[in-house]
Amino acid sequence: MTHLWTNGAPEIDAHVGIRAVVDLPERRRLVVRFSASWWAVLHVDGEPVAEGPPRAPAGHPEHVEMALDLGPGPHVLAFHVVHPGVPTEQAAVVAPHLWVEAEGHPDLDWRAAPLRAFRPRVRRVNDNLGFVEWCDMRELPAWTGPGTAADTWAPAVSVPGLPVPAPDMGPPVSLTPLTAVRVARGEFVERLLLPEDDPAATVFARQLAPDGQVPAQGVWARFDLGRVRLGRPSAEISAPPGATVDLLYSEDLVDGRVTPWISMSNGLSANLDHYVAAGGQQRLGPVTPRAGRWVEVHVLAEGSPVHIGELRFDERSSAPADPVGSLATGSPGLDRIWQVGVDTLRACSEDALVDCPVRERGQWLGDAVVGMEIAAVSHGDLRIVERSLRMAAACADDDGFVAGQGPGAVRHLASYSALWPGAVLRHAALSGSRKLLGELAPAAARNAAAFCARLGPRGIEGPLPWPFVDWGAADDGLSISLQALDGLDASARWLREVGHSATAAVDEAAAALRETLTRRTSAEPLGYHAASLALRAGVLPSSAEPAAVQLVLDHLDSCFPLDATGPRLSSHLATGERFVTPYFLHFSLIEPARRGRAHEVLERIEELYGWLLGQGATTWWENFDPRWSRCHQWSGTPTWLLSRMLLGLWVEPDGGLRLELLAGERTGASGQLPLPGGGVVEVSWRRDDKAIRWSARPTGHVELRQGGLVHTLEPGAQLNLVLPM
Repeated sequence: MTHLWTNGAPEIDAHVGIRAVVDLPERRRLVVRFSASWWAVLHVDGEPVAEGPPRAPAGHPEHVEMALDLGPGPHVLAFHVVHPGVPTEQAAVVAPHLWVEAEGHPDLDWRAAPLRAFRPRVRRVNDNLGFVEWCDMRELPAWTGPGTAADTWAPAVSVPGLPVPAPDMGPPVSLTPLTAVRVARGEFVERLLLPEDDPAATVFARQLAPDGQVPAQGVWARFDLGRVRLGRPSAEISAPPGATVDLLYSEDLVDGRVTPWISMSNGLSANLDHYVAAGGQQRLGPVTPRAGRWVEVHVLAEGSPVHIGELRFDERSSAPADPVGSLATGSPGLDRIWQVGVDTLRACSEDALVDCPVRERGQWLGDAVVGMEIAAVSHGDLRIVERSLRMAAACADDDGFVAGQGPGAVRHLASYSALWPGAVLRHAALSGSRKLLGELAPAAARNAAAFCARLGPRGIEGPLPWPFVDWGAADDGLSISLQALDGLDASARWLREVGHSATAAVDEAAAALRETLTRRTSAEPLGYHAASLALRAGVLPSSAEPAAVQLVLDHLDSCFPLDATGPRLSSHLATGERFVTPYFLHFSLIEPARRGRAHEVLERIEELYGWLLGQGATTWWENFDPRWSRCHQWSGTPTWLLSRMLLGLWVEPDGGLRLELLAGERTGASGQLPLPGGGVVEVSWRRDDKAIRWSARPTGHVELRQGGLVHTLEPGAQLNLVLPM
């Protein structure tokens, strides 16, 4: 095993081929492990079989493992390695390399060469991602299979001083092939002759319905993937040598067209790839993942016959294609809302749980807090969340605040640092594993100490990392202090469980902060965010809670889209008192539901997300405005909340189940929930004139708490209960 590279590759935006031939005397299982400085695709005898590596903090890489069933004789192991050489959301910049280990074959003759058909540094997709692929396929002869000129490449060079990657700790990432639906086609005329100066403007300026003033120069086709997806598109093209082929991607259509710009990129963007055809029939597409719902394929070949065939898309996701969780509410609208949340989570689940697949592919801790709850009711595999929680600790700052984003672009947010302890405890409850509590306890103590050091007479004071509470929310100081209280309370419980020496100090700080915030929330007028967080923290006297609950519901009603005249949250720079975001509904909706207002909460879910469905959403938008990301899993709160409220099973801090049906005026529901530690439980209930008749059947051992009662269920046993109306 070694770290390999080649001489002569560009320092920035390099494409490199690295290959070896393994000769097997008989049919056998060959295990190949690999990692890279950013991205690599493994081909075996010319066919792509694996890609990676998973993201990891600098200095702590992880590797992909692939078991290959190979027959006797020679086999080519070929890696296409992409090294952007610039920071991205997925990885920091490290020395360019491929690390590879073929089990049982330590002395393979690895050969390498720059793939000079790829022109470097034409344009970045955006400042969060890598580069557009700009490739002349005439200069890229076959090299991933046997018997090619690549056999004469120079030996790969060793890259010293790099750590050996550890095994991938996350769930396996699968590639699911699908064929996109062709929705339109036609001819086009080139109108802006700046293909390399501004490729996005060039392709968007093309006249897709020529008026005859200039003869048509090329053909185009538009494809629909049904929803936003992340993966590898490839178009089947028949064209003469030298024809140019552009693949354009977007989340939505603007004036009916694919727009190759990415909204809110904070800089230039070009969501496209460009190829020069080698001639004949070929399949063209990028090596690195791309995302969008819509794809346009443009082929420029004046005076020559051209055919655009099917568009294949290999969807990249670590979420199961068929979730074990389910929900049937009796309302087609609510059922659809539940499913779109699951689909959005799948689109945002790859090697990490990312905020969105198009604009960033960034691993943000706040998104993991919401996504963990969605995963827990849909498929139950929380390994991807475990990765987020671990990396937050690994990327902590010098004060001890765990990172809100990483490991590529590392950012610290005080609010996310405050949410992290509760998220780790919640992961322990939902997963049935408490191993992270011991492993990450030192980071928990340092994170808590960073908040304790900023405890002042009005709450958390002094310099803080970005105190983000919500888009559109002004920084009132109270909301971040309430989130810090949540974090200190969770930290104290955590440290007490593992017997950490910092427990008493954190307990004392939490008690002092609770006293301060109890006083402040009683004396000061509360806004939507502070009221929601005060209810969550339990700092309000019981007599004040009904008014706070009403404030939360009234706020939702005063904002767009429930109030069509409300202001639109059109920018991340906007602040105001009449904004509601899907993200903060994770914190606000549950509080009225727990306090007797479940029916109104369900109504608002149906209205808010029904508006998005009415706009054509097939994955949840980042905000209730079409100019934001069209696929953001932090917006999927209704999926987990509907499952918990309408099936009535809540996971307690120790991993046990509690029965509390919050169904409002609904007359019945049924579904399945994953169980902590494995298995599922089937639930159904109906309301008649006298009572609610509720039943459950688990596939694993369950102890269900109902008030002061505990019902013990063995696998396959059915529990039938009659609940009061």
